[in-house]
Amino acid sequence: MLCAALYATMLQPSPELPTLQDQQRRAIVAKVAEHLRQGYVFPKLADEAAVRIASLEEGGKYRSLATPAAFAERLSRDLREVTRDGHLAVVVDRSKHETSAKDPVAEWEAAGREANGGITEVRILPGNVGYLRVTGLYDPAIARPAIGAAFVFLQNTRALVLDLRDNGGGHPETGGLITAHFVPAGTVTLRFEYRPERKTMEDPTPEATAGPRYLDRPVAVLVGRRTYSGGEAIAYGLQSLKRAKVYGTRSGGAANPWEPRSLPHGFMLQLPSGRPVSPITGTNWEGVGVLPDVPVSKGDPIERARLDLISQAK
Repeated sequence: MLCAALYATMLQPSPELPTLQDQQRRAIVAKVAEHLRQGYVFPKLADEAAVRIASLEEGGKYRSLATPAAFAERLSRDLREVTRDGHLAVVVDRSKHETSAKDPVAEWEAAGREANGGITEVRILPGNVGYLRVTGLYDPAIARPAIGAAFVFLQNTRALVLDLRDNGGGHPETGGLITAHFVPAGTVTLRFEYRPERKTMEDPTPEATAGPRYLDRPVAVLVGRRTYSGGEAIAYGLQSLKRAKVYGTRSGGAANPWEPRSLPHGFMLQLPSGRPVSPITGTNWEGVGVLPDVPVSKGDPIERARLDLISQAK
């Protein structure tokens, strides 16, 4: 399972890329269809999506899309119309076109350091309620010290607000590390079912945390439309365990982990080959998002959660 944020720097279209020819678009569509049938998590939808894009290509619907960016965007939209999968996409691989393209791993690590490992705000609200804002899930080696320091700082609070409204996901290990602070060691929040191996893997939280566990006090999690992927996994897991109540608005709705698949002419397919399943709900948040227990579309969700937590705290 790969995090979308890691590849964001190498998957940006370049304005200097050459225009596409009919035979190039045809070859890309054919390879996308092949990858779908071989590895997409839902075989029936894979076949439907493959048939759909092949039909559109044969009918000339992609002929006017001369730029790589426009073609990738349209192809992605057509795939998602069939599958409703937020992670399934065709993208332009910048690293295949630009000799000066930077190392995406180095850029990802630099972004993580700049963002303090994703821990961008830690404070204590009135009433001794802790507040922790996590805006991304970066490399655990970078994020772990900041996560540990945050939980040390918050260890004597009465309750906690975990703000994931700007968390677009990232490294799954870091998401598991954050979750681990709120549940007993080894708790399984999600299982992953993969294709083509058809194997199921449990994803228990790690035994060791970065800081003191936060087990015996109420927790509120804030989500919104910019909460995505791994950020949603934290919220959904804690909600399904009834370890936390979720406040805010519905999240983005992208659950299925993806892997990169090479396509001709400098394109790449983000191919979801598995899906997370909660052992409690038997499903996940793909396409529907994490639904708040307490919807807050107007006003301040931090203050709403704070007041509720004070009434719950011992």
